[in-house]
Amino acid sequence: MKLKTKAKPNLKENCKWWGIGLIVAGIILIYFTSMIVGAVLLMLGVVSLVIRKDWNLAIIGAIIILWGEANLMSAMMIEEHFPYIALLQILIGVYALIQYYESDEKEVSGKKKIAIIGIVLLALIVLVSTFFSEATISTEEARLESYGEYFTSNDSIYSAYFLNKGLESGTYSLEYAYNQLSEIENGVNECERKINEALKYSLVTYTGWGGVSKREEYERIYPESYRGSLDLERDLIEAGVFTNKCLDTTGCENGWCKVEGTNYCCPRRNMEIVNGRCSSISTTIK
Repeated sequence: MKLKTKAKPNLKENCKWWGIGLIVAGIILIYFTSMIVGAVLLMLGVVSLVIRKDWNLAIIGAIIILWGEANLMSAMMIEEHFPYIALLQILIGVYALIQYYESDEKEVSGKKKIAIIGIVLLALIVLVSTFFSEATISTEEARLESYGEYFTSNDSIYSAYFLNKGLESGTYSLEYAYNQLSEIENGVNECERKINEALKYSLVTYTGWGGVSKREEYERIYPESYRGSLDLERDLIEAGVFTNKCLDTTGCENGWCKVEGTNYCCPRRNMEIVNGRCSSISTTIK
């Protein structure tokens, strides 16, 4: 009794259907989501449809697995629901690799085994690199958000609001104010540098919504906005908006400030009268 041998898959037919599917998927992605991924799939579909060689299946499997990994990592980092679509993409990529493995008419060659192992190792390396890059990006994004709160919060002592109030009351010196602003600027610059560096090694950067510019708000817009706010704060301080602002100018000329409890006027707010002359309060924090 003859044992039935499993029929080898029709390579040209497989490549034809993979090509058609990738072309359709590429057009949809270009129109609705990622132009970069869509263009890659579209090109790969055309090549598979025209050439129809077994290596087409290996490349298709590798690309789809990496694409699925990127979506899986993206979903994990932003704590969304379980990424079933990403898992499905990985399984589809694995199926393409299985077809590549079985596409020989004779015994599976050693080159194919090596190619499969290489693709798996590549996928693991990219996955680990993306994980650490995404972890860095998430950490620096959180730090950037905290710097943004410096300009909007009225509840935190470490904020522009309390810095300005301190300058008005004489609690903070100009040196202290400039040092605090420089500290924030250095922090924003460091966050921007780390995010830009990590984006280079994250597969999510090249497969996300809108492609490379997906995180433009953290990569460019937020840092530029914060630096603009810092420049404005420095300009206001240099113009004396906080240190020269008078609460009471009654009976004073030339914008001078009324010294509380006296009939004297002084050129700056929070000055005191010493021996009949205006004198700065010497209790500022440095």
